Amino acid sequence: MKKNIATELNQIADSIPIVFNWSTEKIIMKGWELNLTPFGDHFKYEKEQDYTIDVPVMIAVEHKQQVKDAYKRGGPSAVREYYQSVVAKIKKQ
Repeated sequence: MKKNIATELNQIADSIPIVFNWSTEKIIMKGWELNLTPFGDHFKYEKEQDYTIDVPVMIAVEHKQQVKDAYKRGGPSAVREYYQSVVAKIKKQ
């Protein structure tokens, strides 16, 4: 990819508003920590045992990579479609 095209794509990506997606992340907690949370209200955990818990997290979308992939997939028109889809997602919220 030419440097001037990459620069323009980065500028476009920087102009797109930040959007967050929900995901889950695994963390390890001790039983005594879980007993202090709402999880502990429903079930009592062994104090010193480790438990793996899925925790919801919000992750910012990496627009630079998405714009670059869109350009490789379909050129400027695909970049425009990606931009419009992000704006539509924001308006929908």
